[in-house]
Parts: sequence; C-alpha cells; structure tokens
Amino acid sequence: MLVKLQTLTLLQKVLDTRTILTDTVKYYGMYKDLMRFWYQSYDDHIYNLDYDKLTEDQEPETRRLIEYLGLNWEDTCLAPQE
Repeated sequence: MLVKLQTLTLLQKVLDTRTILTDTVKYYGMYKDLMRFWYQSYDDHIYNLDYDKLTEDQEPETRRLIEYLGLNWEDTCLAPQE
C-alpha cells in the first residue's frame, strides 16, 4: 500500500509539472500575441530592453535606455537603489 501511495504521489508531481509547463507555453504564446499587437500599433514607441545584456553589462544598456527616453545621463542611473 505504501509503494502505491508513493507511486501515486510521484505520478501527481509529474502531472503537476507537465501542467505547469503546458500553462507556461500557453501564457508565453499569449504574451507573444499581445506583443505582436502592440508592435503593430506602436512599433516606434516600444523600447526592447534585453534583460540578459542589462545584467551582463549594465552601463551600455542603461545608456541606450536613457537616450531612447530623451533623458540626460547621470552616473546615478547605474545605481538607482542608492
């Protein structure tokens, strides 16, 4: 009986994981559809920030964002938490 319960528990975890992955794929597809709509409507007003690049090399990415926004650069832009 204990083995059956452990097997059922493991199966439930696998199914839960599959459901989470399926939901993630579904929501990502919805996100892509939404962004397609926004790009069609406001392409020149949307700034794409590459978060990976921002975390790898913050200054150039932050400078591009500040320039896009038409703001003046300040060194404090690199440490907004301070």
